[in-house]
Amino acid sequence: MTILEVSNNYGLLERLCNGLSSILSDANIICETDSLMAGKYLFNHNIDMLFADVNMKRMGGVELIRFARQEHPGVLSYLIVPNGERNDFPFLTPDEVTGIIEEPFTKASLEKVLDIKSR
Repeated sequence: MTILEVSNNYGLLERLCNGLSSILSDANIICETDSLMAGKYLFNHNIDMLFADVNMKRMGGVELIRFARQEHPGVLSYLIVPNGERNDFPFLTPDEVTGIIEEPFTKASLEKVLDIKSR
């Protein structure tokens, strides 16, 4: 399984990578701090999951997810939003975004949004 994480915030990427690694130990996790370079990666590679920060420079998380879904219609895509802003995206449908993750996140909150039972 290949997972692409994208955020301009390196600390967020590191926390997300640690959380996902503890849940999905066999996953290949790629971290990208530049959303346009992530778009280029998406264009040239297949991925299974995408985690995109809503607040990025150059291309926001919503736009990156839409691009990813255009290139890879079946990709599981998760939008990372600041705590308390989950309801600010009522226009997003399940066809566009698989789930929304509030930051800061925990192993339990990641398992919940990924619908994975604790091991």
